[in-house]
Amino acid sequence: MPLLRRFRMLMLAALCGGALIGCGSDGPAVSSATTDTPSPSQPLPLVAPHNQTITLWQNQQLQISNAISQAQALEQQLQQLLKEPDAEHLLASQQQWLLAADAIEALALIGPLGRATHNAQWREINQAFDFISVWPAQLGYLDENEQHGKTGLIYDIDTAINAENLRHQHGLTHVQDASLGIYPLGLILWGAGDNRVGSDFTQSQSLNESELRMGYSSTHELANNRRRQLIQLQAQLLVEDLTQLHAAWARRDRNSAINAISQASIEEQHSQHVKAALDLLTQQLLELKSAPYNDGTHNEPSWNLERRNKRWQTQLQQLAHWLALLDINYLAEPILQLQQVLSAQYANADQAGENLPRPADSDIEAKLATMALALKKTIENRPQP
Repeated sequence: MPLLRRFRMLMLAALCGGALIGCGSDGPAVSSATTDTPSPSQPLPLVAPHNQTITLWQNQQLQISNAISQAQALEQQLQQLLKEPDAEHLLASQQQWLLAADAIEALALIGPLGRATHNAQWREINQAFDFISVWPAQLGYLDENEQHGKTGLIYDIDTAINAENLRHQHGLTHVQDASLGIYPLGLILWGAGDNRVGSDFTQSQSLNESELRMGYSSTHELANNRRRQLIQLQAQLLVEDLTQLHAAWARRDRNSAINAISQASIEEQHSQHVKAALDLLTQQLLELKSAPYNDGTHNEPSWNLERRNKRWQTQLQQLAHWLALLDINYLAEPILQLQQVLSAQYANADQAGENLPRPADSDIEAKLATMALALKKTIENRPQP
């Protein structure tokens, strides 16, 4: 059976099995530290985490701390942009956004690990992660995208731009209708077709005759002022959500996520962490098949191709480290090779006329499929308690 066909069958099995976690006949085994199974309303018994689990969590905690630092730097840079909305400060903000986005993508394994765990201990982590990292997002949901007119949140003057409304609007009608997180903020920062200019963030001090004729009654309703308010609040809430994620991840009490995962045997904990890696590869394959960077969603295909590939490069780098901590080293070289293919694809995206080689998505799909099948075999062949 061809490799890609085999992997498509694997993806269906993975999705139907809830990302492959908890697919055993009776669910996760209870640790030997207790013989009683707590009801959903009772706190879990406090169990000492396994050393390997502690190492994995400490690594992710360091990554969260780094993401907070980069998000704080972005918030500060945006404050400078709003004070001096010119090309220089816009470019500096965009460059800091790239650093913050990469730092957040280093947290990618938290997503599949949390999605596969449906207990109350993970709820806070899952919610914070959803507010931080939704990709792709729709520019037209927030601002003008040169396709649907002035229909985004910035132009909906009946909806106040505040934290409550942004959280309510986030994913309200579709997962890509995101108002919060690093990617919606980035879309506001770049604009449709990468055409953002610093003056788009200039504060409007008064209403002109045209705006009065259009029915505006206050400068607070003007697009520039609402855009300023939106991006400032997005940056503030990004730091808040990352800080909440850090606090939830660092908890070590009975109601902590690490205590929930520690209820399982050492073997099952190892399998859950490997399955999170498999789910991340599956997620990349699904993104590849849907190709959101090429459907006009963001009105800038090359920007999205590069951003998609850079996202995956950062995710794969963290994945290689995660697997090494799990004593799985056979994918180190394949991951490095895939990172090189991803880099070559977007580096040559704008130079097709020079006949430079550009790897196809099918090359990327084949490499992802090979690695995912290898991880699946590792899970299947690991001795169970």
